[in-house]
Amino acid sequence: MEAACEYCERKDYRYVTGTVVSMSAMLLETHEMVKEWALKGYDGVDMETVTTLAIAHKFNKKAIGLLNLSDHIINGNTL
Repeated sequence: MEAACEYCERKDYRYVTGTVVSMSAMLLETHEMVKEWALKGYDGVDMETVTTLAIAHKFNKKAIGLLNLSDHIINGNTL
């Protein structure tokens, strides 16, 4: 993670670090689920990254997810 943060800083990219929960399908989340995730400290929801991280783990490789914020579901802003 440190290397990713350093890269963003060199490029003058704004970034945050945090914990993301993974979902199996787009737009499956309910308002209650989103509130629960926020209370647990999750910063986002993602569908694709979990596969990359699982494969990296299986082959004992390092991996990191760099995600772009497209929705702000805690505030009700979604597709």
